[in-house]
Amino acid sequence: MQALGPLLRTLRPQLLGVLAFLGLLLVLDQVIGFALESMFRRLDLGPSGAAVNRVRAARAQVVVLGSSRAAGHFVPAVLARDLGVSVYNAGVSGQGVPYMRGLADLLLREYRPLLFLVNVEPETMVDIGDSGRVAVLAPFLSESPVVRNLIYARATLERTKYAFSSFRFNGRPLQMLRDFFQRDESDRGYTPYTAVPGREGLLALYGPRTDVFVEPFARGIEAPRRLLLVELVAAARERGTRVAMVMAPRWDPPGQRVPDRERIAGQLEDLARELHVPFVDLGYERAPELANDDLWMDPLHLNDRGAEIFSARLAREISTLGLVAEADRAAAEHARAGS
Repeated sequence: MQALGPLLRTLRPQLLGVLAFLGLLLVLDQVIGFALESMFRRLDLGPSGAAVNRVRAARAQVVVLGSSRAAGHFVPAVLARDLGVSVYNAGVSGQGVPYMRGLADLLLREYRPLLFLVNVEPETMVDIGDSGRVAVLAPFLSESPVVRNLIYARATLERTKYAFSSFRFNGRPLQMLRDFFQRDESDRGYTPYTAVPGREGLLALYGPRTDVFVEPFARGIEAPRRLLLVELVAAARERGTRVAMVMAPRWDPPGQRVPDRERIAGQLEDLARELHVPFVDLGYERAPELANDDLWMDPLHLNDRGAEIFSARLAREISTLGLVAEADRAAAEHARAGS
């Protein structure tokens, strides 16, 4: 112990220097983080995640949640025309149930949508890497415990890394700068797919689009994703927002099916029934008009013509189920209960 005193006195300048350096880093982190967040909040476009700002600002009565299939299949103009409500397509390519859960929480903190149309697909109920992509919501980490939990669950050190304000914008500054000079070319979040590859093109794309899901499909619905859907429905219901699960068609060669995919589709329908949520399955059996090769961009995505037919058919289903009217009543009851 006696020898420790002189050693500490010797190292004191170095220790003070280290502490001063760490303090400077923390100050710089706060300053940089504040500047980047201020810049981010003024954006409403781009893969930097700022598109969330645009979704929130729209305050649409009906919001579509989902992946690229939602982004390219649900045409807001058609749905709004046929349902008589404002509609926003918040689908994002490459994202799945974790992103939907986080975005739903951010929206419900801002206002009370009448209805969430949740595009559920067997492809979104298995993890093929999209859990990591939920980090796109990191700029909203301080606003939502749901977003925090989703991001912290990605890896052991996430909580430590995201304690630094600037890290929430890691890899984004150049994207954000670029987004300042871009215009929003979408129609309420919807950007059509226009390719028409025809039968031969679809057959060539079928294998690569299917093989990646074979092993995950064999595992069935993954429990964490099921839980996130359950939580999404519960959170919406608590706020007086209705939820409908919608499953879009998929192009398969004649006579060729993916049994494990069909099994997961059945499990999704069972889950909707368990949660007392309408389940709208617009597969070929329900919407045979979509069984036309010229309506597809690839085996998973309808092109613009197919999307308009799909959206018109979906609007009829929603009207038949009375979902908008029920959502109106639920919102009114919730408002009365809260007053």
